[in-house]
Amino acid sequence: MFDFLKLCKEYENLSTPERSVLLAGKAVSVLAGLDRLNIPGVDPVHTLAGFILGAVTADGRINEQEYLLIYPALLHVFGNDFDYESVRKSFRADRDGRNAVRQYTQDMIGLLSLADEELRDDVIMLCLCVVSTDRKISLRERHYIRQLVKQG
Repeated sequence: MFDFLKLCKEYENLSTPERSVLLAGKAVSVLAGLDRLNIPGVDPVHTLAGFILGAVTADGRINEQEYLLIYPALLHVFGNDFDYESVRKSFRADRDGRNAVRQYTQDMIGLLSLADEELRDDVIMLCLCVVSTDRKISLRERHYIRQLVKQG
């Protein structure tokens, strides 16, 4: 495994083009890897999108840049009504939104407990790539993503 704090700093310092290339590559490998786990009753795309949404909202607010990066996945998973403003409001006032993310988090931890170290690392790097779009990974975001590090 890697030095998590050092990795967070590296992601905070990525340029926009570097982040875009890394994000595209990691997304493909992560989805393929999760799909190969083939766990009945668990949709890897839903689980990944839900977990990343949890990472994005871990600090209690949702950054529009981070949201826009994951919007295509959220649209695919949750439908057309998943716009930025409704998500922002739901995480401020709606306990059900947080409960859904909590369930996706548990599902992701369960999925990754069956995965190899490379897939776990790729999921962590994908999450760090998304949450660092604002050039800062908050302590809460780090704590949230670090749940996956403990699986290794």
